[in-house]
Amino acid sequence: MRCKLFHYQLRLVSGSKKEELYGTWINEEYKGRHSAPFEVMVISNEGIMYFYKTEKAVWETDIEVSKNGWIIEDFHVFTIEDKWTDSDSNIWYKVKAAEGSEDLGEKKYLLMRISDLNRVIEFMVSSLGYADDTTSTKTEYAHRTYYRQE
Repeated sequence: MRCKLFHYQLRLVSGSKKEELYGTWINEEYKGRHSAPFEVMVISNEGIMYFYKTEKAVWETDIEVSKNGWIIEDFHVFTIEDKWTDSDSNIWYKVKAAEGSEDLGEKKYLLMRISDLNRVIEFMVSSLGYADDTTSTKTEYAHRTYYRQE
């Protein structure tokens, strides 16, 4: 996986336009998890979402920790399919992503809402298609919440 990650880090997809979803998002409630959701999500303007954790599992003795203390766990190549603003000034995105590889990775559909003056991002994710809103209780959707790191 690390070779694939390096390849995609060099790939520029959409670098010119600034989107509100780009940046570093953290949820410390996810700290200590060794499977999704991970504590840190970085959404780059290169069309890649990186997922990090900050603690190694006891069996991960050979895992490298970056200077900032993050451990890369996963990445998704993504495209923004739709964007709009609702009457409450929330910014919505429909994002299609693929785990690890555009061509080979499992497809994910994320309905994302940025609220609270651009400080909170919530999303529903599924491999079956987009959710209708971010409060769905259907079991095929996973809900995530992150907070912008300033």
